[in-house]
Amino acid sequence: RVAPDAKAYDAAIHACRIGRHWTKALKLWKDMEKKNLIPSARSYMIAITACEQTNVSWKRACEIFEDMSRKGVASNVYAYNKIISLCARHGKWRPALYFFRDMASKGIEPDAFTYSTTIEVCDKCGKWQEALSVYEYMDANEVEPNIITYSKAIIASARANKWNHLENILKAMNDKGLVPDDFTYFSAIKAYVRDKNFTKALSLFEDMRTKGMSPSVKTYNLAILAHGKLGQWLSAVNLTKTMKDSGSRPDVFSYTAAISACAHEDEFEEAINLLDLMKTDGITPIDSTYNAAINAAKSKGIQYVLSLLDDMHSKGINLNANTYATAMATVKKANKGELVFKLFADMKKRNIKPNSKTCSLVINEYESCGMWKRLLVEAETMKKMGVNLKRQHYNAMLFACSQVYPIPVSEVLNLLDEMKGKQIAPSKISYANAIRALKNARRWSKVLEMFEEMQEKGLVPDDSIYFSAIKAYVRDKNFTKAVSLFEDMRIKGVSPSVKTYNLAILAHEKLGQWSSAVNLTKIMKENGSRHDVFSYAAAISACTHEDEFEEATNLLDMMKTK
Repeated sequence: RVAPDAKAYDAAIHACRIGRHWTKALKLWKDMEKKNLIPSARSYMIAITACEQTNVSWKRACEIFEDMSRKGVASNVYAYNKIISLCARHGKWRPALYFFRDMASKGIEPDAFTYSTTIEVCDKCGKWQEALSVYEYMDANEVEPNIITYSKAIIASARANKWNHLENILKAMNDKGLVPDDFTYFSAIKAYVRDKNFTKALSLFEDMRTKGMSPSVKTYNLAILAHGKLGQWLSAVNLTKTMKDSGSRPDVFSYTAAISACAHEDEFEEAINLLDLMKTDGITPIDSTYNAAINAAKSKGIQYVLSLLDDMHSKGINLNANTYATAMATVKKANKGELVFKLFADMKKRNIKPNSKTCSLVINEYESCGMWKRLLVEAETMKKMGVNLKRQHYNAMLFACSQVYPIPVSEVLNLLDEMKGKQIAPSKISYANAIRALKNARRWSKVLEMFEEMQEKGLVPDDSIYFSAIKAYVRDKNFTKAVSLFEDMRIKGVSPSVKTYNLAILAHEKLGQWSSAVNLTKIMKENGSRHDVFSYAAAISACTHEDEFEEATNLLDMMKTK
């Protein structure tokens, strides 16, 4: 009995490949390994293919390829393409790039397929810099790319926002008379849209049409969106007609983008015509379509908005908080903010839980109308509907409470306590609104308490907060503390207002510090603050209390000059 040699195994493995007996091919290859027989390059390639066909780990295929190099079996571009392609199919960019670079180290020149496959796997894995470096290597070695390589490089450039690369590659293709396919154009146009370069996106779209390319529906949709962003509503609408004329059927996103374009330019009638047209074409609008139409209805009033909401409801389209947020923002833009309350009532009637945006719109509208009691009632309603109010909502409620008379002090304090209870740390704005309310209510001790609290939390007060705290000390006749606080704000780089300067001048006057009071009027001037009558009056009063009549007269003369 004669033991089979390497050639016999090679022939048997080749026969397995022809018969597609991949498991047997791998078994024979393993037998060769055990017997220390060196397979031929062909057997190595069949073993790698067998790994792929039998779902053996891609890592095992890489190990087999590496073994080929270790045993001195000559490889070629076909072998490298095989292993790089396998890595690409499994989304493994690192080993694919490793084998690509290994080719160069062994003096094997990659072909267009090698470049295309390596660029594509790096791009798909989000490694755009690596993808572009492969293309640059190709360019440096004067290898002629084919249309596939160009396309893969364009897609990678688009995703990496490498505009110079993208434009250079497009120019190179154009110089060679090569035309990118629709997906390549789509990727490039999408990148420009994402970068908000809508003019360039449309230029590229027109370029593909000039070259006789038929854009896909997705590419048309990007162009419609770009026209809308540029305020070109008519061009957006016309593109939906062009699609039909060219045999492409607009989809729900085509119409939604066109309706949105009309909405941005207040073309309500055209938006509704498109909405009707899409229904005629048998395309069911989605919530974002209606949102765009609602946005277009801002010039038509609440009845149109509500009719669109009813239409959505009758068609079983999900009415959600985003839709109502759009409707509320629409009526507010039309200076009909009072209709926000009707829309919120409609939400409650339909038992739709508000989101953060709808809450903000409702709360802000009540605040701007000075309806603080109603605002707090509706805030309670929101909480009962399962809404977790956020810091900005509490800030708006605190501000509303600070703008009315008499000041609802207990509500202000309750709101702050509620924030803390919900682990919502009050911000500088929260404290500013609360302190403003307490100042207006003349609750000076609470003003100082809040002031100390915010400083303990590392929040730096602004001028209005310092003013309230300094005023509290002045009212309490603690002039030394008032002056100390004024100096503290200047040290912290907070620029005092004229009103705050005036309080400090008054405090110096009460302390008999006429020179400091006068100096503050000079500092005001140096800092660009314009004295008012109260600045001079306080400084003159400080001088007269200390019998500094000459200085008082100078200030009086200066005041008249001003």
